[in-house]
Amino acid sequence: MSEVQQGPKDDARTGFPATVQRSTTAKFEWVWSDAGSGAHGDVAVWRPVPEDGWYALGDYAQGDYTKPAALAVTVRQVGLSDRPLLKAPVGFTQVWNDKGSRGDHNGAIWYPEPPPGYVSVGFVASHGYRAPEVEHYACVALQWVEATGVDHKIWSDAGSGAGKDVSLYRPVDANSTFVAQGNYSPWAGVAYRLLSS
Repeated sequence: MSEVQQGPKDDARTGFPATVQRSTTAKFEWVWSDAGSGAHGDVAVWRPVPEDGWYALGDYAQGDYTKPAALAVTVRQVGLSDRPLLKAPVGFTQVWNDKGSRGDHNGAIWYPEPPPGYVSVGFVASHGYRAPEVEHYACVALQWVEATGVDHKIWSDAGSGAGKDVSLYRPVDANSTFVAQGNYSPWAGVAYRLLSS
């Protein structure tokens, strides 16, 4: 993005103030699973596939290897604004990778780095150790989100033998995304969800 395409752009055709519009998608692409890793739990991560002009907030993680059991929220900007409400991440910071595990698939977990004044609602995964492409995702302007807690732990790599630790959590009302931290402790970070429109 920078403005998601590069990134989401203002829609000059509408003639009304900008808003973050949301939709859902049931289309996903498999990204990675811990199958064969020896971890005490199972996880698979899927990438939402938005319609043209829409963007994902992050990937979807589920504590088994079946197809996704939820819809993913997608977003776009409609209306006019001096500053875009959605922007692409400026890059990704790797939180964890499975090196050292016995997994059938190489993979990593990443934090989308938001531009100043924006936040990342969800984390993402990769098949292999290369970061995903930024244009798949949108970071959201601060005034369009609020802080939230986590609902439950989805998975940790405990038992996998990986050289690093990670735990994945489901944020409360956070649109089928996940957040991650590099340990097995209770969640200690800040999670975000879209404001109700």
